[in-house]
Amino acid sequence: MIGIISDIHGNSLAMNQCIHILKEQGISDIYCLGDVLGYIPLEEEVMQMIKDHNIKCIMGNHEAMVCEKLPMENKNEIHGLKDVQNRLSSETIKWISSWPIRLEFNSSTLFVHGSPFDNLEGYVYEDELEKFSECGYSKIFMGHTHRSYMHKRNGCTFINVGSVGLPRDKKGSQCLIYEEPNTYKFININYDKDLLIKQAEKKGKLHDLVKGLILNG
Repeated sequence: MIGIISDIHGNSLAMNQCIHILKEQGISDIYCLGDVLGYIPLEEEVMQMIKDHNIKCIMGNHEAMVCEKLPMENKNEIHGLKDVQNRLSSETIKWISSWPIRLEFNSSTLFVHGSPFDNLEGYVYEDELEKFSECGYSKIFMGHTHRSYMHKRNGCTFINVGSVGLPRDKKGSQCLIYEEPNTYKFININYDKDLLIKQAEKKGKLHDLVKGLILNG
């Protein structure tokens, strides 16, 4: 069994609880599908957890922007990615730069942040699966949309693992437990959202839009 997580976005309290839940389930191997940082200014705490628990990460679009592999979006007031650049050490940014943008297993399973065709910035929504179903994989694990689902189309199983840090589907913070060949279990993560907002506002800026996602996602 392995744990698969995505889109933490600096939410250190949800991340800590997520790791605790996965460890309780006997899971030692955890994969992260990107977007560890941005939005919530507690990315340094999340980075330390990734190191402490040897979590295997691929790059999301937020990491790519911080590492200047993608142009920085003009949304710093919301994303806070320029502030993230200033807070992180050059050694940490160099480490993040080394993360791959996709992982493949046995040429049949893909781990990616975005889509099979646009690894960093592509979106795969539930009503668009047909156009990705002949991409050559039997399983695709993704994040980026902050919306969890699992569907099978034309022999390919699409699994969006949702978001640990900022869900947008009203299902709450989630992670996934996967056991080969075909066992998938979504886990809900509960944490103190008011405490998170207090800790984040002590550390840096937190846009009202982000507060709304924390409280209502």
